[in-house]
Amino acid sequence: VRPPLDDVLRLLDDDIVPVIVYDGSVIRVIPAQDKPYVAISHVWSEGMGSTTDVGLPACLVEHISSLARSLLPEHGGAFWMDSLCVPSAREQRKKAIRLMADTYRDAAKVLVIDDAVRMLCHSERTPWPEIMLRVATSAWVRRVWTLQEGLLAHQLCFEFVDGAASINVASPGMSPYDGLVPVISLRAMANEGPPIFSGRQPSLFEVVFLLRGRMTTKAEDELIAIASLLQPRIQIDELLAQNDGPDLAERRMKVVLLGTRDIPLAVPFGTCARSTLEGFSWAPCMLSKDLPANWSDDTVTGTCTEEGLVGRYSL
Repeated sequence: VRPPLDDVLRLLDDDIVPVIVYDGSVIRVIPAQDKPYVAISHVWSEGMGSTTDVGLPACLVEHISSLARSLLPEHGGAFWMDSLCVPSAREQRKKAIRLMADTYRDAAKVLVIDDAVRMLCHSERTPWPEIMLRVATSAWVRRVWTLQEGLLAHQLCFEFVDGAASINVASPGMSPYDGLVPVISLRAMANEGPPIFSGRQPSLFEVVFLLRGRMTTKAEDELIAIASLLQPRIQIDELLAQNDGPDLAERRMKVVLLGTRDIPLAVPFGTCARSTLEGFSWAPCMLSKDLPANWSDDTVTGTCTEEGLVGRYSL
């Protein structure tokens, strides 16, 4: 089944997030502000990737709808999922990506669907250390796109063997095992609130630390996927406006570095692949491949300019 494409396109053209309501026979699209909804966080490689135009098997849509209803029983199980709410049409797809952070930030709950947890963990019977080990080795925790989804959630839930439940249901509270999954550790320290809602944006050091072990299929997608975690002066529109090409990832990195301005002087000494752009051969192509230590907040910084990095080094 697939949602009415025209309805999705119309809402996106008006910069409105479309959400899905499915009653088992008819799939409807409504504006996100009409009712509380559940945003689905998943990894395409586990078989649920698609677009609005193609849709998903009816049995899968019914299953996801039932999970959403169990989390928001009084609101009819409205949910957002990229595989149903992001079309293939280029302009509307860009609009959906631009609205992605708001989609997860405004959701009543974010539901993680990952095979490692939903097939092997029980929300109340599985020991917390085992749940953390399953999450830490899951596909979900290894993807760049899911980082902001886990951080922005007002309430983070997982699908377990026995159904959908808040991660708080299984958690004993602050635990040394939380450190296996930095996103959950941060949420525990923030009392299960979204940690980046604490009045400040994370530093690039914190972002690079959180990106450790994560990857994305396309290098140029990395900074789009974490745009909400970057400094406010770095606008996702500017990243999306960069023209396609083999150096797209590098040009987007240049935009981020210029917007960040103050760059630790250790960054040029990283060992990951470097940019080929003139004046930026010192810059990494991807943050997820760099060492967090190079971005430490405690080190001396230089200034990133259009000509490159300007700083004073001592021999």
